[in-house]
Amino acid sequence: PDDMSKYLEQVFSLEGQNAIVTSAATELGGAVVRGLAQSGAIVCGTDIHRFSESKLSQGGFYIRCNLDHAPQFQLLCEEVYRQYSQLDILINVGEISASTQDLPRNLVNNFRQTVERQLKTAVRTSRTAANYLKQSGGGSIINIISIKNAVGFPTDFSYIATKNALLMMTKELSLELIKDNIRVNNIVLGSSQAAPDPERNDWQDLVKTVVYLATAGSDSMTGQDVFLVGDRVSTSSG
Repeated sequence: PDDMSKYLEQVFSLEGQNAIVTSAATELGGAVVRGLAQSGAIVCGTDIHRFSESKLSQGGFYIRCNLDHAPQFQLLCEEVYRQYSQLDILINVGEISASTQDLPRNLVNNFRQTVERQLKTAVRTSRTAANYLKQSGGGSIINIISIKNAVGFPTDFSYIATKNALLMMTKELSLELIKDNIRVNNIVLGSSQAAPDPERNDWQDLVKTVVYLATAGSDSMTGQDVFLVGDRVSTSSG
């Protein structure tokens, strides 16, 4: 029993691991930073927005970065890798709900800008970080997206299309990167998981799933969609 306890503690620990979390200035991103840090990881949170002191999570450090500008994220990865000699985890928090109020009403322009914001950025960050994960011996890339991609909404065509493309991109990357010991998975949030528990003010189920997918305990999982809907968790390989 003692040996098994030590084994499980080691397998489900992130001690000595280094992570980057995007959209870390949001409440959700901050919760992910906090959860990874509490599991032993050294976490770099990044966002284009300024970090409010009230939202900074303990256990992480923060670097402002415009993810739409590829060289900035490249430099961020280089800095983390240079400082800690490894990079093990990338969490693409991104946008979990459609936010198109500031986009042009023109459908074509709307679609183009949504693809740029929500798909191309995730592809760039994943491929850039993968170079450093490979040099570190492998690791985990996790994309957090909304269940809207599965059920669809008539007013969110651009969002649904790009998120479904992100699902397929994850599967393609998982096949491409498995040889480098890099796992790529999605967490798909249901509507009840897109807001914190009012009693705890956190995203406990989401954070638990992120930590699990980032640890060696899930080293047999790649190219998977993990759905968080209500109190139920399910996986699908598509």
